[in-house]
Amino acid sequence: MSIHLRNLWYLVLPSHRLRRGRMRAKTVLGEPLLLARKRSGEVFALRDICPHRGLPLSFGWFDGTEVTCSYHGWRFDGGGRCTEIPSLTAAQDFDPGRIKVRRYPCREAQGCIWVFMAD
Repeated sequence: MSIHLRNLWYLVLPSHRLRRGRMRAKTVLGEPLLLARKRSGEVFALRDICPHRGLPLSFGWFDGTEVTCSYHGWRFDGGGRCTEIPSLTAAQDFDPGRIKVRRYPCREAQGCIWVFMAD
């Protein structure tokens, strides 16, 4: 039986601790999260695990729009959708958008970043 309460908003980080174009790794309720702030100022939260090889996405790079995994260069947008798999060739008929990383609802309020931790 888990002692963690689910289906609630959790304060994860003060807003000023996440600048534009930056990302940070956090653990909430035992789950690894990647928080990032786009160049536009929008904040998003993803599960901090690449679906390809399980490496933390926070080990990679963030260009202010998308996160790139450091292992094989897979790229993910703020919604968790894979936008690029560099190893795919033109002859391979595969849509990278079919691959997704879990996205968590994320909001800024009262000078803090909040994440909804659902079941």
